[in-house]
Amino acid sequence: MRRVGHQAARPRAGAGVLWAGFVVAVGWGAAVRAAGAPVPAPTETPVEIVVSGRTSTLKRITIMETNQAIPPNYSAGRVRNTPGFRWYVSRHYAIKTDMPARWAHDCLTWSELAWPHLLRVIGRTPGGIDRKRMVLVYGKSLASMRNATMTDGGFRWSQSGGGVTFDFLRAAYNYPSGSLTYHKRDLVIHENLHLLQACVTGSCYHMPFRFLEGVTYALANHVYDRDNKRLTVCVLDKPTTNNPYDKALREMARRFRTIREFVDGDKRTLTGPLVGLYTQFMWTDPDRLMKWRLWRDELMALGGKDLQANDRRLMEAIYGDLDRLNDDWRRWVAARRSTFHYVDWGWEQVGDTLWSYGWPQKTPFSQTNVNLPLDEKAVHDPLRMDYPPAGAREQLVGPVRRGSNTPTVGALLDFSRNPGKGLCGLAFGVEDKLPPTQVNVYLLRGRTLVIDGEKLRLTKTSRAVPDALQAAMKADRHRAGLTVTIASKAIRAELRAGAKGATVRFGASLALTPSARRRLLAGPSAVIAKDGYHGVTPLFDAARRPAPDLSRPAPANRWRFAGEEQTYRLVRAEWLLGKAAPASLRALANRMVAAMDGDTKAQRAAMARHAASLPGALRDVRATGAPRASAAAELLAGRGAVLPTTRPKQDP
Repeated sequence: MRRVGHQAARPRAGAGVLWAGFVVAVGWGAAVRAAGAPVPAPTETPVEIVVSGRTSTLKRITIMETNQAIPPNYSAGRVRNTPGFRWYVSRHYAIKTDMPARWAHDCLTWSELAWPHLLRVIGRTPGGIDRKRMVLVYGKSLASMRNATMTDGGFRWSQSGGGVTFDFLRAAYNYPSGSLTYHKRDLVIHENLHLLQACVTGSCYHMPFRFLEGVTYALANHVYDRDNKRLTVCVLDKPTTNNPYDKALREMARRFRTIREFVDGDKRTLTGPLVGLYTQFMWTDPDRLMKWRLWRDELMALGGKDLQANDRRLMEAIYGDLDRLNDDWRRWVAARRSTFHYVDWGWEQVGDTLWSYGWPQKTPFSQTNVNLPLDEKAVHDPLRMDYPPAGAREQLVGPVRRGSNTPTVGALLDFSRNPGKGLCGLAFGVEDKLPPTQVNVYLLRGRTLVIDGEKLRLTKTSRAVPDALQAAMKADRHRAGLTVTIASKAIRAELRAGAKGATVRFGASLALTPSARRRLLAGPSAVIAKDGYHGVTPLFDAARRPAPDLSRPAPANRWRFAGEEQTYRLVRAEWLLGKAAPASLRALANRMVAAMDGDTKAQRAAMARHAASLPGALRDVRATGAPRASAAAELLAGRGAVLPTTRPKQDP
């Protein structure tokens, strides 16, 4: 689906229409509250989450329906009742919607999981959040959404697109512009970030386009584990139809955009995915992140005054030589490779599993390419598939390895949503062109293992799956593991199903020519499916490291570094002092920045060194003749600073 309408908008002003009503109820399985009861205060709808790095895991959430009672919010009375809509509230959000209660519950859950990370991007908390909530409006259709904008702002939103934030209304509006739940969730998170900026600063337009859309595209690129109610944000490299990373890299391959082009902000040459990629460039390196935060805070404090001129001035003052920064940008982009490329309709992502709708529009299969050549040795890259892996599935797939003489990959195949129907599996030797020519290995209707090499002038083999393996699949929620090995003269496929210790196996093979084997080893592979809703979890050796314990709190940054806030205070103090900054302050800031992406031991050592060195640096700052008071205040504030990590207080 195309991502359109992701923007903060200034509509035409107009008179609104007030629709009255006051029937308050406790929603979501609770008893009905008495008519006329007050809207529950934010403290009456608590949320408890564990923030571990970029991942939030839900522990408990309270959501209530208030029917037509409008909760106190940031719209200053502009958002009103719309016929057919009802209100629901969580800790920080109020949603007005004509969608079912379950959808309101989901939207508020996603919003609360993202909340601590949104705060970190904007850098400030909206005033009055202990008394008011931010407003999300969700219409069941475009026409429904336009009815809502008419009651709220006196106009009907004239464009299509799934999401828009009106900063003058202090409200974010969404409707289901496509069938993918991932896309809808992405839009909710995206628009909520626009909304937070508007509630904090008063306008979305006090910052340039590359901030406005850059932070929203970068943060909302996410992975959601539905079973564990776990959301990971700021993901760079992941699959699904919505893949701004892949789109941006392809745009950059067609024409490289320089740092100066981003600073100039020409919307004719910049897109959402491009500014999202630029933002991830800033966020994925500790030194650049500290400078980005400084740039954000200094520019945001100016309230939009002489925006373009001040933006350029601050970029040059903070980052130094922009040509040198551009060299870093060029090298960073050249080193990046999207692991996944969407080919044909349509894929959801739930955790690390891809769910296919199975109705291709232009190719034989619903297909997502996997850009991990089998003849390439896997090397750890923290930016590759930078979301929590689900863990080993050796029982059903076995070890996987790339770069060996006989590389092996696998996938977990899930037929649970349509047993005995359609097909799903993997493809090899994929070319990035249409029509595709590749070797397809798949399980058909859960009963036939197929290896089809006819498009590469090979043969095709189809083998009936034994009854014992089919029974083992049925007993294990209609799942099977598929393991594929590229041997010297053949491609071998093996299915496994059943409980540990009682696994049933069945295999097939197809002879390879030398040229076909070279094609399979050097080219991308793919996840394929057709004729139904199938789950495919690709298991390719990418040297990913096991996920940390996400049930334990950790600082909300990519490196899980407890000293990020202290580091930023050092950088701000150095900025305030300029050339007068003492050497001790500069050295301490440099050490903390360098330690940020180190291992746990290095990070702890840096924190200990910070505690021991800060008093001396503070004395040196006070001894300067520069604006030392503000710099000293930064250091004192950073001395005890801790980013929100887990179970935020009622006002993070």
